[in-house]
Amino acid sequence: GVLKGRKNRLEIDMVIQQVKKYMTNYPEKSIGIVAMNLPQTEQIQDDINLLINTDKVVQDYYSKWENDKLGSLFVKNLENVQGDERDIIIISTVNES
Repeated sequence: GVLKGRKNRLEIDMVIQQVKKYMTNYPEKSIGIVAMNLPQTEQIQDDINLLINTDKVVQDYYSKWENDKLGSLFVKNLENVQGDERDIIIISTVNES
């Protein structure tokens, strides 16, 4: 991927692919995504928000977790993730390849 504007689009797409894979294969598991900077975090969240309205797998996952105290999924930058727990954690390092 290419780092542009403190975001790596290829890595974001790969994170989204992994999230969907886990939502499909492990719908009973909670998921957390941690990115190393705010622009990457915000873009991942924006992409997931779009999928909530357009992707059946993501819709079903969110519906299943809707009333759970823990919540289904979070997307946070490194500075704001301390103390949060999920069954699955995906880390977006914002590498430039």
